[in-house]
Amino acid sequence: MPVITLPDGSQRSFDGPVSIYDVAADIGTGLAKACIAGRINGERVDSCDLITEDANVEIITARDEDGHEPPFHVLPPASEYSIIMRGLSPCPSITPT
Repeated sequence: MPVITLPDGSQRSFDGPVSIYDVAADIGTGLAKACIAGRINGERVDSCDLITEDANVEIITARDEDGHEPPFHVLPPASEYSIIMRGLSPCPSITPT
């Protein structure tokens, strides 16, 4: 049961593993929509990385200084992007929007 400590010192308890996104959603839907990444005990992570133990957590949005630098795996390489955009991806879950 992780206890999450936010930068303002407030704490939130969860029944099981929780992601940065889940913590943001627990605070508010607007923050959840804006959440692009986070920090767990000072280490920058993706918004879907799980927190399994007590941790200090920061939520990063595009408005934050860190928000201008996406996590390294958010953007696919150019070759993968062109395959996805042309609808040639072998993975049915990846389709152009």
